[in-house]
Amino acid sequence: MLTHPRPIIAPENRGSASGSLASRLRTSGVGLVALGAAALLFGAGAPASAAPSSGGTASSDSTGASGTVTTVNPMAAYRNWNVVTFGDTDIRAESEGAVAVGGTLTFTGTNVALQHNAGASEGNLGLLVGGGVDLAHSDGELRVLSGGTVGIADLTGLDALDSDGNGAEVDLKVVAAGAGYDSSPAITTAGAGQAASTVESPDGFTSRFTQSAAPDAAAQVAGAATATCNAAHVLHPATTTGRVSLELKPGVNYWNVSAADLSAVTELVFEGSGPSPDDPLVVNVTDGSDLTLDLTMSGTRKPEGILFNAPTVTTITQEGDTVDGSILAPKAAYTKTSANIQGTLVSASAVLEGSEEHFHPFAGSITECTDTAGPTDPSDPTDPSAPSDGPNQETDTSTGTTGSPTTDATVTTGDAGATASDATVTDRAETATPATDRTAQATLAATGGNVLPFGIIGGALLVAGFVSLLVARRRRTA
Repeated sequence: MLTHPRPIIAPENRGSASGSLASRLRTSGVGLVALGAAALLFGAGAPASAAPSSGGTASSDSTGASGTVTTVNPMAAYRNWNVVTFGDTDIRAESEGAVAVGGTLTFTGTNVALQHNAGASEGNLGLLVGGGVDLAHSDGELRVLSGGTVGIADLTGLDALDSDGNGAEVDLKVVAAGAGYDSSPAITTAGAGQAASTVESPDGFTSRFTQSAAPDAAAQVAGAATATCNAAHVLHPATTTGRVSLELKPGVNYWNVSAADLSAVTELVFEGSGPSPDDPLVVNVTDGSDLTLDLTMSGTRKPEGILFNAPTVTTITQEGDTVDGSILAPKAAYTKTSANIQGTLVSASAVLEGSEEHFHPFAGSITECTDTAGPTDPSDPTDPSAPSDGPNQETDTSTGTTGSPTTDATVTTGDAGATASDATVTDRAETATPATDRTAQATLAATGGNVLPFGIIGGALLVAGFVSLLVARRRRTA
């Protein structure tokens, strides 16, 4: 039986065939590895560009932190006034700016004045009374200077006169009904040229101020001072036997303090450049206990950059030295027995004696922000609050060290001094490192799910590619 022998393949031909297969496997392996790497890179990059918006209106030049970020001057409605009260007020000390009283006014021989840089938008009002004037419990003259005018809602028991007993035209004077132009006590004006017929102003106070708006503003300040997303702005000064030293950082600075602790402060020292409209200090009183301000202030400071916020305090007594800064205490009966207020006072009622009230309205701003909601389970890898040794730690930009969110990190809010005429500003930059870190955390939390499919596909392609390369190598060496 004839048989055909198998063709004998020369060794060099077997090597050629094996090499060809190995070459194809190597080419396929390289391609698969490249595709796998591309899938992983695409998966890592795509979510960041497709991160969902957190909603709200953000500042136009914000760093992109999740939630609404705005800057607000909570005292904007009162910027043209030295004193605004919503109840009865007794004025015994000179006020260098305009005074608005929501209730009944009494006085003892002193002055109030119009500030020309503020008066035009208020009709040149130097004195505005939303109730009446109790001349029976007043003494001397309350002189409205610098061309300021007078507006009184209730003229019951009063005469407004712009001519004397001889019929001569004179400066406006408000006196007891029937008492005559030269009588006292009286409210007088100087050089305003105001006609007696324009004094009565039934809605002059209520058209400018609402009693509910002031507590809302104070609550707004308290909310900003205690918001988690503003934690880097909060100061934690040490107190030693009544002495508190504050070293401010760029941007808004909040000091949250109880009424009792603030009452115990006898010396408030500002280190470094101190408060200013650009770098304001907000002293936020955290409870409603009675408050006594009996302290001295030292160090560089601008009164326009300091705000005392006491949203729930009902009794405040100022003793001792001058208080630099405005005071927002819409529920408080404010009694000043000595020294000055260097700012705007907003309170429920007031007895103002001692020295003077000086016109230094608050010209800074607070930063309102919205805390970004996220998973609460710390074991969830997308939880932005979970511990990490990566870039998600907040950084104190003044020292370059990482720490907890309560460290006094540098936060710059821009030119606050330019915003005194605006209640809300939406074109200010928020450049705090913690805000940027929270943005990165929120992006990972919101978009982590989109990375998974790309990771699986990319991983599979990489494995297949490496297997092909390994087989190719073995065949080549076989």
